Amino acid sequence: MGISPLAFTGLSKFSDDFQAIVNRTVAIANLPVQRLQSDQATLLSKKTAMGNLRSTVASLASALSSLSGVAGSRAVSPASSSSKANVSVTGSPVAASYVISEITSLATAASATAKTGFSDTDTTPVAAGDHSLSLTVGASTHTIALDESSDNLQGVADAINAGNYGVRATIIDTGAASGQFFLALNASEAGPAAISLKPSGGGEETEILQQTSPGSNAEFKFNGQPVSSRTNSISSVVQGLAFTLNETTSGDETITISAQPSRNTLSVAMKTFVSAYNNLRDAVDAQSGEQAGSLSGDRIVYEVQSRMRSVVSVSGPDGLGSLAKLGLTLGSDGKMSFDDSTVQWMGDADLEAAFAFLGDTPGALGAIAADLDQLSDPITGLITYELSSYDLTDKRLSAQIETLSARVSATQSTLFAQLQAADALLAQLESQQNIIQASVESLNLVLFGKNDS
Repeated sequence: MGISPLAFTGLSKFSDDFQAIVNRTVAIANLPVQRLQSDQATLLSKKTAMGNLRSTVASLASALSSLSGVAGSRAVSPASSSSKANVSVTGSPVAASYVISEITSLATAASATAKTGFSDTDTTPVAAGDHSLSLTVGASTHTIALDESSDNLQGVADAINAGNYGVRATIIDTGAASGQFFLALNASEAGPAAISLKPSGGGEETEILQQTSPGSNAEFKFNGQPVSSRTNSISSVVQGLAFTLNETTSGDETITISAQPSRNTLSVAMKTFVSAYNNLRDAVDAQSGEQAGSLSGDRIVYEVQSRMRSVVSVSGPDGLGSLAKLGLTLGSDGKMSFDDSTVQWMGDADLEAAFAFLGDTPGALGAIAADLDQLSDPITGLITYELSSYDLTDKRLSAQIETLSARVSATQSTLFAQLQAADALLAQLESQQNIIQASVESLNLVLFGKNDS
């Protein structure tokens, strides 16, 4: 908190001197506050720099994790020959191509709608009798128990939605003059399923619903073998590969999906890693040397430097790898560069060796991501603990500044009041002196006919 200056408004000829006394006293008393404020400004600078450093370390950790992920999947890039099927990599698939054909149906959910409409949603009974309904979804039958107040269209929908029956209930408002409200049930999952709703004990003639869609499985052939799936997103046919069916095929139409190693995918990941490493190099260099920043000498900077040395000295799980074999080199400024042609011209054996080097197994480059996470994790990282200590120090400094500022303000107010009282007394004395002086001058004029002053 700042100290609000008080303007001295005295009447004596010493009022300016009194103002100078107040200003000087406050300035001296405020020196400890200024030192604390300077410490707080330095702390804020360190906190900002430390936060930026954490972000940069986290970026390198993320780049290493992504690089090891690319290596784990053998840099496989998925592809599909048609928009009727999308494909993605979910693990480490074998490089291969597959043919999807005869997509005769897609997975759809069953649905049913009331045969007749209701004039309202909250009074007309649906079950009547004992206010009980029997709901059948596929092979499962459930009893919907209602009472007189809930035996209506809205009550039935609420009761169905409150249960775990495999369907969701909605009310359709057609806006018709009569019978405008219809109950609609939709299966929660795709696949064929019969949906029935009737009063308990009622026969077929009491069926409330009519099936609007029976539901269906996805039916197709994969490399000539028939496959049936209750979902259009399929990940169980080929290990590490998932695909989604979007449309049916016609006649002898086929769709080719593939998973092939892509050196471009590896190169992009490598470039991202190099950029993240060089950004961290810049951040660390900014905290050392003659122009060192606010974190100069901080233990965290040394920890980051240690982990960066681990990155450039890693030799792979077999001890025979190096960054140079991947086209990575270090310049005299400590920054990394990448020669893309090294990856593009790698033979299959060298590419496999590169994947092992970049993985997350002990000794591999990707494993260093965990070491960097120990620094940058937003909850348990060392930098997070450091930032927490900064926050505590900042709170302590703020409390001290507030306390000392209050004391300075009180000192200013007390001194101001005392000097104002003194100024008032001096003003009174000066007034009396002026009166006496005037009286003396008047007597001199009367007695001697002249004024000696």
